[in-house]
Amino acid sequence: MDLEQSISYINQQTKDSKRCKELFDTNTILRISNLLKRTSFDDSIKVYCSEIINNYLEYSFTKGLKGESLENCSYVIKNIDTSHELKSEALRSILLTAEKEKFLPEEVIHSLVNNLDNFDKKSANFVIMTLGTICEKSEIENINKISNKLLD
Repeated sequence: MDLEQSISYINQQTKDSKRCKELFDTNTILRISNLLKRTSFDDSIKVYCSEIINNYLEYSFTKGLKGESLENCSYVIKNIDTSHELKSEALRSILLTAEKEKFLPEEVIHSLVNNLDNFDKKSANFVIMTLGTICEKSEIENINKISNKLLD
């Protein structure tokens, strides 16, 4: 069994709420998020890892990402060599976290705003939705970048 099949199998386990609750916790998700920074993995494996994280985050019994897990997603969106699909999945993780926590660390907000020009339309929409979710509680600098992107 190769790595991609193994990661795919783990991904399937997260699609069942009961099974996900049994198998995954914040430490497991942290370990999976650390795989996003591995240069030895191609983007297809990292997309599966992101899908595992997102499936986990979609359940009501989970909290948003914290600390290093969130930094790993931020790393993905800043990396210019990352595929659009992987960036979209990482942005989805950040959006799900923002929806649960109503907060994102300032570094993540800056990363979203500063990389807005590097995103395709779908990813830019994730950024706008994410910032809209947290803007009531956090001040967003460089708001003019977002305005310009909306006008494109």
